[in-house]
Amino acid sequence: MALIFGLVIVVPLKAAEVEGVRLWRAPDHTRLVFDLSGPAEHKLFTLSGPHRVVVDITDTKLKAQLDALDLKDTPIAQVRHARHNKKDLRVVLDLKQQINPRSFALRRHEKLPDRLVIDLYDKVENQEKLYYK
Repeated sequence: MALIFGLVIVVPLKAAEVEGVRLWRAPDHTRLVFDLSGPAEHKLFTLSGPHRVVVDITDTKLKAQLDALDLKDTPIAQVRHARHNKKDLRVVLDLKQQINPRSFALRRHEKLPDRLVIDLYDKVENQEKLYYK
């Protein structure tokens, strides 16, 4: 009778890092892009009173400087960050006004890194006027 012993080596996955952050204003929205060292899952939700967008990026560390972002002419008043659940990165966008956020992830492509894109669409007060003019 032969005995077989197996050895399982568990290698922890390296946490992703936010290596860079870019922000720019388009005519109808503001785009915020996080350049990541690898893929990462995220959750986005909004809060009111005051208006905020919260982004939780799973198992990620912040290496980039968020305070260098030029927030002038954007709906963002301030950007804050903290650890969440001891391993996730939480980014909070304090807003000057209510917006409609959308987010999506882009995988590494040629020389471009993995990215998390957050679009903050301007909220139009009376959308009926847009459709029924």
